[in-house]
Amino acid sequence: MKNPQGFLKSYSVVVITGGSSGIGYSFVRRLFEIKPDMTIINLSRTKPDDEWNGLPVIHRQTDLASPAELDEACLWIVGKCAGAPDGKMLLVNNSGFGSYGRFPAREIERQLDMVEVNISAPVHLTGLLLPEIEKRGGGIINMSSLAAFQPTPYMATYGATKSFILDWSLALRQELKTRGVNVLAVCPGPTESNFFKNAGFATPPCRSSIAGNNTADFVVDCALQAFSKKKGIVVTGWRNKMAAFFGAILPRTGRAVVAEIALRKLRLETYLKQS
Repeated sequence: MKNPQGFLKSYSVVVITGGSSGIGYSFVRRLFEIKPDMTIINLSRTKPDDEWNGLPVIHRQTDLASPAELDEACLWIVGKCAGAPDGKMLLVNNSGFGSYGRFPAREIERQLDMVEVNISAPVHLTGLLLPEIEKRGGGIINMSSLAAFQPTPYMATYGATKSFILDWSLALRQELKTRGVNVLAVCPGPTESNFFKNAGFATPPCRSSIAGNNTADFVVDCALQAFSKKKGIVVTGWRNKMAAFFGAILPRTGRAVVAEIALRKLRLETYLKQS
């Protein structure tokens, strides 16, 4: 079993999206714990109020839904890397959001924004930074979701974006493994983060009502452990692993029915913001 701390000490540059909160924030903290002199570049619209508690994160304000801003950010990153110490590069495509409700939940513009942030931004960043990752050696971590294993009524667009990320990551891994680049898809279940707030909930659904609820730190620890072993996919938490396994053996139409029943049973609409 590889030690993620020893494995990741060979990395000198990390580019992460959405490192200002939730799982992304945990990635930043964990990586600095492993290697304090690592160069970590965060791309997101905002930075946290506490400025990462003094950690030397390089923040680049970027609208991930804007191809022009992504182009500029990648050019800027390559320039930054020219002066960074030799070492591998890790790209963490972490940023993403969801929306709950009957399509088009919370207006069609939000659905289209979701596709841009959850799908287009990871594809765009990976394509532009891949030459630098190959040159330095390194890898890519893409945040998918337990929702990737079945259609998700009432979160239709979100689930579809995460299904894309999972399939794309596994295909990309096959293409890149002979070129020295490992690609990992991380599939957490419901996680303690800002996800529910951004999806439109006034308060998160009761933790006990959602099997496999994990902390952001637990998800990151699972991800880094799996990445150090050069795995292609990790589902975090044994309950989530069971859900993914049993969901995968059903036909697709059956999975959609089961998912709808589960979401209706939770009565998630009772947690939605009133507007």
